Amino acid sequence: YYYHLNLKTGKILPVDIYMNVNGQYKRINKFGALASGGSASDVYANPVKLNWDSQAKRRNVSDAESELTSRVAALFAQTGGDSQTGKAAEPSGIYTYSRRSSCN
Repeated sequence: YYYHLNLKTGKILPVDIYMNVNGQYKRINKFGALASGGSASDVYANPVKLNWDSQAKRRNVSDAESELTSRVAALFAQTGGDSQTGKAAEPSGIYTYSRRSSCN
């Protein structure tokens, strides 16, 4: 779910999410839809594609952060971490995450 944080008051409010679909805004995430009896058919598949290598600068990954990530991944790999499952690997490559969002 998504929330709005009012930085002046500290109040947190749940929000619905809308997306431009063929020139019309449609709700793609209704806050609490599944918790209030909705079904899986009420959920919009929202795939997110991330290219770690080409988007690092856009995501404001600093050289220091990149270096620290490399050091932590190397240390974890040396102590038995499993890079095949990504548990010791550094973020790289292109990943598609399939999230589901409520759309009623």
